[in-house]
Amino acid sequence: MKFELRNGPWKTVFEGNFQGHGMEILINPEQVILVAIYEKEGQEITGIVLQSFAVFSAVGEAETFIESMQKEAIILSRHDGKHTVQFLAIASNQVYVKSEEQKVLKSVDKLLEEVSGSGNKIESVAKSFELQLTPLKKCSSAIKQSFFSQPFIIPMLAKEAKRIEIEQEEAELELGVSGAAVILGMTKAGKQVKEPLQMFQRTLVSDGTLQQREEFIRIVSESFLLANTPVLIFDEGNSFEGLAHPSKNASELQSHGIKIDPMGFPTKEFIITKSIKINVNATSPEGFMQLFGWKDEEAEKIILNALKKSQVKGLEQLSDNVESLEIENPFLKKRIERVLNLIAIIYPQLFNGKNNIEEIVRRPFKKIGRASIVKMGEIDPRALTLLLESLSTEIINFFSKKGEAKNARLLVVIPRIERIFTIKENLELKEFIRMLTEMKRFGISFIMGTERRSDLSKELMQICETKTSIIKENDAAIDFPDSKNYRILVRPSLSREKME
Repeated sequence: MKFELRNGPWKTVFEGNFQGHGMEILINPEQVILVAIYEKEGQEITGIVLQSFAVFSAVGEAETFIESMQKEAIILSRHDGKHTVQFLAIASNQVYVKSEEQKVLKSVDKLLEEVSGSGNKIESVAKSFELQLTPLKKCSSAIKQSFFSQPFIIPMLAKEAKRIEIEQEEAELELGVSGAAVILGMTKAGKQVKEPLQMFQRTLVSDGTLQQREEFIRIVSESFLLANTPVLIFDEGNSFEGLAHPSKNASELQSHGIKIDPMGFPTKEFIITKSIKINVNATSPEGFMQLFGWKDEEAEKIILNALKKSQVKGLEQLSDNVESLEIENPFLKKRIERVLNLIAIIYPQLFNGKNNIEEIVRRPFKKIGRASIVKMGEIDPRALTLLLESLSTEIINFFSKKGEAKNARLLVVIPRIERIFTIKENLELKEFIRMLTEMKRFGISFIMGTERRSDLSKELMQICETKTSIIKENDAAIDFPDSKNYRILVRPSLSREKME
């Protein structure tokens, strides 16, 4: 390997071609094995799949033991006619890394730390299975020679690492091809400024005009899309319809050192009352009633029981569920039904059952993300609050089933978040802010815009980590959570601002 790996010296025990890819197997004095499969473009190595193995000689029933493990493992045996020697190789996770020295060194260090930690735990656990494990480094020279003289060791160790195409594709899905960083613009001294996507997991853009805020939001959104991360945009003024079309400012992009040509991005529209609706099942009954100026604990319990009876597709079905309940106060029952029917008249076709979250957040392409644009129309703050709260609840429920995640799975864009704060604080709004707090756990990022930070609640301000303030035109000040802050001249976007 061309890189000076730590924890060496490393000795190459195999080097050659395996299933169409260059491959190398190395071992260090600790007898830890490192398998490297190389991806090439011409003669240049562009990426590497890495996996490490901690090897033990094994005396006892190894098969029963590895069936109890939650990690990959390989059993190797050799019988020379008289004696049988058995080995157990514990595998680390596999990683795909670009062929850059610091990235390779960092990845190898993590793999070695992983197998070292696993090895220590496995040795003690194995004793309860009456399996004696001895690290290869502590074995005799004869045992070591027996291990390395096995002709099948090379393909067996490479069995998992041969999936270079799959590993590369998965790495691109998680980290993106060219969108791992947001190219923000330039300093006044002419130096290009870019920051990792992770710095924009919880972002607020304030001050300036709505158009200036939306331009910054567009740049961040495009960067997530370039990283093959889907973006969900709540578009109230058709400001993001140009996202599907390349910008006409190619010369301005070049002047900011942007080497990417203007481009449009895949988009799909979701229209309020048609393909996007408020899922009343995902709202707080108490908050729902508060938004309509009604506070009654008994009524709240009735609505909650009606929702528990069955998933409802709309307010009419909710009213039917209320009607079917046995309630001591018939007047209250009728009043609830009248209120629900009145809300259905005020907001025709706005309330329904589940939204198709899988379609909203899916990645239909391998190299680039798709923007799902919710066409808001003339939605009022009350309906907007209900929509944001119910939809965010559905999104978190969807991703929570896949487990927690550190990498970005979705970017939620709300350019005019201040509108939901025009209503007096209520439980529905508090629930929405709680959902925003939960998003990061499941790889959901957000970026919001507001004219004045003072219009927002203290709770929301505390959640936001990266804060951008538009000073004038494309002059912006950015404050990051690590106390780093600076001024930049925001670059033009790759896509068009607005359709003419």
